[in-house]
Amino acid sequence: MLLLDGGSTAISHFLPKPHPPIPPPLSKFWTSAYAKIAPSAVQSWHTSFLAAGSGIITTSTYQLPLQEDSPESDIPGLVRVAVQVALNAIEEAGRGSIALSFGTRNAGIGKEEYATEAKFTIGEYAEFHRQRTQEFYDALGELWDKVNYLAFETISSYEEALSIISVLSDDVVRPIIHTKKTWITFSCGDASLSRMSEIFAQLLDSPDISCLWGIGFNCVGIDIAVDLAKMAEEKLLSTDLTLVIYPDAGKWTARTSAQFTYDAPVLTEQEIVDWAETMSTISKLNQGRVLLGGCCNTDSQFISALAKMLK
Repeated sequence: MLLLDGGSTAISHFLPKPHPPIPPPLSKFWTSAYAKIAPSAVQSWHTSFLAAGSGIITTSTYQLPLQEDSPESDIPGLVRVAVQVALNAIEEAGRGSIALSFGTRNAGIGKEEYATEAKFTIGEYAEFHRQRTQEFYDALGELWDKVNYLAFETISSYEEALSIISVLSDDVVRPIIHTKKTWITFSCGDASLSRMSEIFAQLLDSPDISCLWGIGFNCVGIDIAVDLAKMAEEKLLSTDLTLVIYPDAGKWTARTSAQFTYDAPVLTEQEIVDWAETMSTISKLNQGRVLLGGCCNTDSQFISALAKMLK
């Protein structure tokens, strides 16, 4: 059982007050901008999770687009500083691994991470992920070898997931990522077990599925996390894939859990314990091949509570 970190919204806890403004064009990149304008806050965010028990920390690169989609921005510089800040936190803590975050193509068109239908063709999704993987690789240079995991997060459709594994398996990208442990995690914008069950069945039947190390869910409500995890476990019985689950702090609501907002209600200590208890039940699934963590509005308190239960 492996322990991931929590959500990037927790960076706000470490920002100076008042929070530094994010100038354009960085303002389009949500928390991905903070490694550039407030690197010490991002490093403290990483360090807080390592101190809480996380073994893997995720880079603040989720929202970064292709360079051609934001020509006025230094995307390679943002990728590099995000990974360097994570490395600094690991050096400070004396432990930990890095997961490089690749968000969904849909993140570039609003809050479409939760759409249940594909927003692009498989070919368009594939070209985006092929190009961005190459751009991240080129940007990192020697730092690429310091990355242990690749996280394709908040994927909402079968079409995008299929495009990702086809890209990871092609002759250009496979040599780049073959030493990395790669996962795909889905959002579940309609909380439909039947829809996700069908997606998992189709995806696991793909001849390219061997490129993945893990599969599961992120940015889903904690109230549906166990049901989704149990469904996924049934599909993974004949595989050696790791079950990856990192839900939000709050519950599911229509189309999205809406937990990415900074003004979400602060949870009580008991609610954090309840969240951790729910997550601890998932740790027993998939013969223990599980990676657990948190997504939106889960800070180090959530990971600390979970780590204590898993001892």
